[in-house]
Parts: sequence; C-alpha cells; structure tokens
Amino acid sequence: MLLIFYVVGALLLFTCTFFEKNLEILHKLTEADPIKRCETQKPHFLEFKGIIDMKNDKLTINLRRALFSSAALVSMLGGMILTPSSAEAIKVNVASAKKVIASKPKPNRFYKLTTMFLEKENKCLEGNKVARGSTLGGAAFMDNCQNVSGQSWKLVPAGNGYFRMKTQFLEKENKCLEGNRFAPNSTLKGAAFMDNCQNVTGQLWKLIPARNGYFRLTTMFLEKENKCLEGNKFAPSSTLKGAAFMDNCQNVSGQLWKFKPIQTRR
Repeated sequence: MLLIFYVVGALLLFTCTFFEKNLEILHKLTEADPIKRCETQKPHFLEFKGIIDMKNDKLTINLRRALFSSAALVSMLGGMILTPSSAEAIKVNVASAKKVIASKPKPNRFYKLTTMFLEKENKCLEGNKVARGSTLGGAAFMDNCQNVSGQSWKLVPAGNGYFRMKTQFLEKENKCLEGNRFAPNSTLKGAAFMDNCQNVTGQLWKLIPARNGYFRLTTMFLEKENKCLEGNKFAPSSTLKGAAFMDNCQNVSGQLWKFKPIQTRR
C-alpha cells in the first residue's frame, strides 16, 4: 500500500512536468505569428478543441497548481500512512518498551533476584559473608528463595547508569557485590562476592534490558570484555560448585535476571 502511494505521487509529478514543458511551447507559439504557428510547430494536444490561449487561461493555471499540490499531498501521505504490518510492529515495540520500564527496578528499594534458568525452582541470589565457615567461602550463590536478609538486594545509584548492589544483611557493614574475573588466582577463584564498598569498577553494575522483563548484569570492570553475571545451580558438579560468576555474555537463561519487588510491611 505504501508503494502505491509513492508510485501515484511519481506519476502526478511526471504529469506536472510534462504539462509545464508543453505550456512553455504553447507560450512561445502564441507570441509568434498566428498563421505560421499552425504551419510550423504544432504540439499534438492542439488538436483538442477549446484551447486558444493557454497562457492566459486561469483554469489551466489552477489545474497546474492542483496537480502539483495533489502530487505533493500523495507523496506526503505515502510517508505517513502505515501498513497493518508496520502498525503492528510499532504496537509490539511500544508494549516491549512499557514492559522494560515496568520491570526495571527502582533505586534504593529491595528486590529478590532470580534467573530464568532457576526461576521455576524458586531459587534466588544470596549475598553471603566472606568467611571460612560460610557456604562456598562466602561467594554469592543461588539458594532457595526465602525470607532472609541476604536475599534482599538494593540498587544504589553510582552515576552514569551504574549501580552498586547491596544486601539488607550486609548493608550496615557497607558491603557491595563485586563481579570478579573468573580465574584460579582471583578471590574465590572468580566467584562474585560481597566486599567492602569502594571505588572499584568491579562493583559498578549496569542493567542491560534483555526480553520479557529480564536483564543482563555486567560491570564496568568487565563490560568491554563482554562478561555477564551468571546464576549457577548449587551443585558439586557445577562451575565453582554453584557460585555466581562472570562469564561470556551469551543467550543462556542463567544470565537473564529478574528483579522481584519485596513487599514491605507497613
């Protein structure tokens, strides 16, 4: 349908151009000798009756203006009118944008974090205390979702679209989640862990909208290396025995995070 409008507009413009060109010929002929005019050049449309002096014919001038106006209008409408498919695409994009806005967590409020991978198993990210007696030495890991302060996460704005991630459990101790480099010589071999909040890029997190209300989580430290936080299954056979860690960003459900608001009691 959009193509039809452009074609019609082009035809009208061509008609106007042809009309103008022949008008110029008529104007020259009318200024010449009337007798020679008929004997020498004779445009084909002089055969039509009623055309005597087109130079001064107001109807012709108005028709010319109308043709140009119609051509311009049709071309403009061709760019404005939407086909059903394009209109549907816009509706989908608007709906997706609304979903992202609605699901994006608000700063300084508490949320539970789950992944698409473990959401049906009711697993949530837990920020543990780094200590010998802690689970996995204190690495953050996916545990059963429950009413514990280590699973209550807060995003604290840090500027330029980045956030620090704190838990209610360790907030008073000023601990922040740090996205470590996955390597044998890294702290906890590269698992994400709660460290003293400080001005380091590994604690500056960015939320990247994925789809259906999910987000990927990366850090300023590893963003250029395209690393994302992955919520692993807590098991001896899992990488780092199930600790959350920074892996290559890819299309896996363990990297798709959802923020679920925690209802506070009044």
